[in-house]
Amino acid sequence: MHFLFTRTASFLLAFGLFFTLSCSGLKHTESDPSVGADQNANFEQRLQQLNEQIRTNSSNGHYRTEKAELLASRARTLSAPSARLPVYTALFQTAEEARIHTPHVSQRIDALIERQWNREYQEALRLMQQSEEDSSQPSPALTAHLRNAITLAPDNSEGYRLLTSVQYNGGDLSDAIQTTRDALNVITDDDTRILFREKLAYLYLESGFGDEAIAIYREIAAEKPEEIQLRHGLVNALIINGYHEEAVSELKTLLTEHPSRVSYQETLAVENFNYFMQKYEEMLNGSSANIDPDELLALLEVSGEIYRNLQEETPMREELTYNAAQFYKEAAQKLEQLAAMPNLNRNSLNQVIADYRKNALPHWERLAKINPDNTGYAYSLYELYISLDLTEEARQLEETYNF
Repeated sequence: MHFLFTRTASFLLAFGLFFTLSCSGLKHTESDPSVGADQNANFEQRLQQLNEQIRTNSSNGHYRTEKAELLASRARTLSAPSARLPVYTALFQTAEEARIHTPHVSQRIDALIERQWNREYQEALRLMQQSEEDSSQPSPALTAHLRNAITLAPDNSEGYRLLTSVQYNGGDLSDAIQTTRDALNVITDDDTRILFREKLAYLYLESGFGDEAIAIYREIAAEKPEEIQLRHGLVNALIINGYHEEAVSELKTLLTEHPSRVSYQETLAVENFNYFMQKYEEMLNGSSANIDPDELLALLEVSGEIYRNLQEETPMREELTYNAAQFYKEAAQKLEQLAAMPNLNRNSLNQVIADYRKNALPHWERLAKINPDNTGYAYSLYELYISLDLTEEARQLEETYNF
């Protein structure tokens, strides 16, 4: 069945999923209070008659068309959107059966479904806009409208997309994950599947399922390497979950392809230091005896070189200046602890420590100048003056801030 949703979408939908659901279950659903008992009884009686006529005359398209029209009419009488769900399930099943047994009436039944889908979708959009304007939580009716739309068009990604967003914005991460997985069970378009797999990876990451998120990001980034946001997602997931070595590797690849992107350089500098810290902790606690101190120094040097290059090439904003200053400060502190370990060349490490402190000095001085109210900046500069034996500078700073 193919039809164009002229008011809401610019793509064709092709229903292909067959649900084996009995329409007889309709009479067991809760009746809408706005619909009278006589009307309910008349509907159920006529539905049973049509089901029997279809059973004995499966190739008669007239009966299926009348059944579809009866179901669509019934849905319009039910004011509660949740009450329409079993009706739409039966309507969709009728359309599926029509394609198999009476294809000559499928187009007419499809048109009925299109109208009902538009009704549910437009009402969902209205409620979403209202929720945004009121800054209120999405209503149950909004979710019901979207579930109705999905039931009518289960391989239309738009319903799933909106429902997932509603669930995510409402804090229902587990429901958003399930909705996204449901979408992937029925959507066949490769590009659309990539979008939903990316969404699923992000939801997993937000929910604390880091390894599951990384696995999906790895797959889709490998399938679509030209889609840079997928590779960004992978790097982000790796960083959040502490896979610093792989994150560094991915960032180096990105930087090779886009050498002028400052954001990649900044992130690589930070991640390289995080990787250093990971190896450093392993060395201190003895969990890895194979770590070469020179390897640790080489990791620090990569970050240091990046910060030096950024300092020369671009005006460093406050955040970047702070990152550079903090890097040199922490690197010097960690190397001091490393120098206390036996069997290490303390003299050579002391020289590196002194160099890092000297490199940190212009950054902390600049931070203290551009933001004199930040006592944290001033105190870090004071400590640095002390460590570099700049006693007069330290004394003046102490008098200014009364440390």
